[in-house]
Amino acid sequence: MSSAFDAVDKACKALDMAWDVRCRDEDMVQRATENHRRRIDDSRRKIDDARRSVDEKAEQLKAISHLSALIAGFAMIVMVEIQLPDDLHLGLLVIFGGTSAGVVGLMLIAMLSSTMVLIAILKFDCKSVADTASSGRPPRFQSFEEFWTTLCEDDWQMAYQAFTKGVPLFMCVLAQLGWIIFHGYGVKDRNIAASIVTIVAALTSCWWFTHAVSKWGYFIKHSATGEGHVAKEPRLSASFVGGVHVGKQVEEEGEQGTAPRRRGAGELP
Repeated sequence: MSSAFDAVDKACKALDMAWDVRCRDEDMVQRATENHRRRIDDSRRKIDDARRSVDEKAEQLKAISHLSALIAGFAMIVMVEIQLPDDLHLGLLVIFGGTSAGVVGLMLIAMLSSTMVLIAILKFDCKSVADTASSGRPPRFQSFEEFWTTLCEDDWQMAYQAFTKGVPLFMCVLAQLGWIIFHGYGVKDRNIAASIVTIVAALTSCWWFTHAVSKWGYFIKHSATGEGHVAKEPRLSASFVGGVHVGKQVEEEGEQGTAPRRRGAGELP
């Protein structure tokens, strides 16, 4: 009789153990599924952030490129279409030619640099960076910010500097146009008309330096990460975040021959 009870007791314990093992396996599968979903969501969020950064930089580069091309075109039209008097002073002629060529050169530098950087960032594959980072293979660039800082920041700075220097130089061309166009009129009329044009150009240049460049120059010149450096994520000093031990090694079950993966703070144990 006692042996029968012992057999029943052993059978019940075996069933309980089998049930516990099955529940544990199901729980591990569910946790692995949740962790996989979280990794997919993180990857999608990184891709969206990178694409948003690409679109933002692309709009900035397009604005600089289009304005530079427009001003360079104006300067070229002035050089080609203007009728220079035969008795124009040599100094004014040299200054006009130098400033006009300087405007075209600076604006071409700004336009070409912005265009090349724009092509480069549009070729940047946000998805491949996220995929290689999630797969464990070290990508060439960890993020778009690192790509921008490494390859594009210097060209953007050069394009911005060329544009900001070309605008006041274009105002110098405008100031000289009055003295060239009104050269054939009387001395008094010429001086009055040319002085008005020069004053307008000078006031515009003053506004450019005292308001536009001083107010928006630093903000536009530097990237969103600050002084052109890649923003670093803050380190967590606590050992527990939200009740989950940070840095604990978790070995993925069901995967053979893979090294233990470090679990993030938001993943289930």
